[in-house]
Amino acid sequence: MIRLLTAAFLFTFLSLGVTFTVIGVVLTNQQRFRLHTFRPTAAVVTASHIHYGSQGGTKSPIVHYIYHVDGKRYLGDRVLAVGGLSESGDWANKIVSQYPVGLQTRAWFNPAHPYSSFLIHQKSVMPALLFWIGVALDVMFVCGVLLVLRRALFWLLMARYADGLTPWQRPKQ
Repeated sequence: MIRLLTAAFLFTFLSLGVTFTVIGVVLTNQQRFRLHTFRPTAAVVTASHIHYGSQGGTKSPIVHYIYHVDGKRYLGDRVLAVGGLSESGDWANKIVSQYPVGLQTRAWFNPAHPYSSFLIHQKSVMPALLFWIGVALDVMFVCGVLLVLRRALFWLLMARYADGLTPWQRPKQ
């Protein structure tokens, strides 16, 4: 039973660690791509409000804006280069107050796919944070495996010597 719990515990660290690390790498690459390849264009804010999470604990700024590329009109709603991550309530309030309805601002669009855009051209710490949380969980997994191997080696040695003493514990004769 203990072995099963230990294996489940270690598997949880491994799966969460790998998941967080992969998500962090993907979001970091996505953010880097968008910050380096998207181009600026004029935009007008059409809606700006705060979305409250289902439990009321998280707030996300919702900003809708219109922008034009090559004479075509597009609608955007992404605030950061990597969106979909809730931030603190103060941050959400600040974003909504910075982007009131009617504000003429700058949006950043993908030249290859002009319908893809965002407003704030700056790095978010969230991708790096997810990556390092994943690395920490992976390190905990490796430490757990090493502890399990150490314990297994100890019991193998103890089983080999019937009197319970290993060669380095025996008195010298």
